Amino acid sequence: MSELTFNIEARVSQGAFKRLLVQQALHLTGQPRCLVLNDVYLPEVEKILGDNILIANKSKKEFLLSDEIISDPKKRLALSNAYLSIDRINSIHLNNAFVSSALLVIEMIAKTFKEHPPYTLGRLINSSADEITDDIKAVKPATVPSGQKKQFKAISGYLQKSEGISTFMELLNGIWRLHKGFMIKGEFQKPHTWQKDNNLIVIPASELQKDGYSKVLFEYFLNDQISVLLDSDTPLPLYSAFLSDFKGNMSISFAKDQNPSMASNIAFKASKMMVSVENFDAELFCTWLAKYDLKLLKKYSINDFETAFKNYQFASYSNSFLGAEDDSLFLYRINDKNELSKRKFDLAPVLKILKQDQAVPQPHEKEQVQQTVQAPKIDESKIAKTVSEAVSTDIAKAVEEAVKPLIEKINELEKTQTETNQQLKETVSSPPSNNWDDMESIDNAFQDALKNQPDTNNDWS
Repeated sequence: MSELTFNIEARVSQGAFKRLLVQQALHLTGQPRCLVLNDVYLPEVEKILGDNILIANKSKKEFLLSDEIISDPKKRLALSNAYLSIDRINSIHLNNAFVSSALLVIEMIAKTFKEHPPYTLGRLINSSADEITDDIKAVKPATVPSGQKKQFKAISGYLQKSEGISTFMELLNGIWRLHKGFMIKGEFQKPHTWQKDNNLIVIPASELQKDGYSKVLFEYFLNDQISVLLDSDTPLPLYSAFLSDFKGNMSISFAKDQNPSMASNIAFKASKMMVSVENFDAELFCTWLAKYDLKLLKKYSINDFETAFKNYQFASYSNSFLGAEDDSLFLYRINDKNELSKRKFDLAPVLKILKQDQAVPQPHEKEQVQQTVQAPKIDESKIAKTVSEAVSTDIAKAVEEAVKPLIEKINELEKTQTETNQQLKETVSSPPSNNWDDMESIDNAFQDALKNQPDTNNDWS
């Protein structure tokens, strides 16, 4: 079953394999697929995956002009539409039926002379009109597939006319300019069997800005409804028309705040959405939830999402993405070994810890220090007794003894007042703390919250 997945990637990915789209491409197995990748990540992917991928603009073998494609009417029509996306072919003003019929002629001549289709194409563009006509006549009607006999007969008859053969040769020249780069020393290698082999083909996003072979290959993927994974630099006009009715799997990655109107359009049509929690877009995620998982919005508000991820933008959330399935939130995480996993996630423990943290005054906050100092209590009965005892003896000495405790208490009071004033000065003038211990404390709190998440065996597989 096909599905549209929309990713909001981290603003700065820590590497190609920390990019959710690349992980999705690796896990989408058992079928051919095309990954359009931002150029900056290509060297890392090429270095690590090597021969496990086919890079479109670096291959020495043909992808499109193969028996596998042009012998199949449906695939041949998809290739015809792909050719028509190129200006120099579209400017000839042909319909896809004529282009498809021309490819059928190349296929039947190649089979007749036991050639690879790219080689046949190269030979035909150097042939005269009479030589092309002779090659067509050499095709035995019995070798033409039964469902395509009528089409082959019609194009053969049209090519006997001067305007027909002229248009045919103009089309062949336009197609040849796209494929001639695969010729090495006058020969073509046997084309890739990438559809049969379920290969992953990687196209640099910058190549789609050009009116060349990579663009035709990409258009073929779309027209033949083969799964595609599109990074944020993929030109929108090339695939926007396929969003509503695409039979293959399609994954699209954007950066946060990239083309808001198109992001809303894609989110509306996406059956799955995953958002980086390093730069969480709560509004877009909740808008998507409103259509696909309304029950979760009854449990959490947009403010809950904003609060949780705004206050925890530290290492604990690195390379993590939030999604939702079957009325539950899921946290997708890419670890240090570039392994992707998922588990059920609940905001409640995180919000609870945040609430507890907010209740405890932070050390960097300016605090109002009470400047009132309690005077120490003076034992009046002791003083009275001392004075009373002194009356019958030496009055001067008695007064001195009576006043001495009071003077000591006053000195103690002044000392306490001085210390309090100094404490107030230091507290108010001290700058906010930049101690990493504060952040580690927050990360530890988040880890405690993760431990309180419900267990699940629903890991990525």
